[in-house]
Amino acid sequence: MNLQRQACRLRALEIAADMGSSTGKQMIKDRPHRLDLVYSRSPLFFVTFCTRNRRKIPSLDLAKSALEDYARRAILKFDVAVGRYVIMPDHVHLFIRGDEYFALSTWVGGLKRAMSVALMRQRFWQPGFFDHV
Repeated sequence: MNLQRQACRLRALEIAADMGSSTGKQMIKDRPHRLDLVYSRSPLFFVTFCTRNRRKIPSLDLAKSALEDYARRAILKFDVAVGRYVIMPDHVHLFIRGDEYFALSTWVGGLKRAMSVALMRQRFWQPGFFDHV
């Protein structure tokens, strides 16, 4: 077990040393660096995504219904759990957890599409999202 911890520490140091060069081209301006490696089989993510140009969400009730429907399907079909969430006038915060094969960006993209359909708005959300583990 001790060797495994040392390997993890060394990998973390390599990632920290390499952060500027390997990810600088991929980062969107003013966004924090995404984690290259997560040391948990099912991490809990705190996600935030915003509307394009910070436009107001036209119906918070429709947005809420779409998010809850998507979350219900996620737990039943994909073993993905959505925790507490807040829908603000121009952005959404939520906690989410999936298994070790969970693809966060794909899931958030699907949620944004489902909410756009419910709100009858195309290209409503800002590209990408912010996340913390």
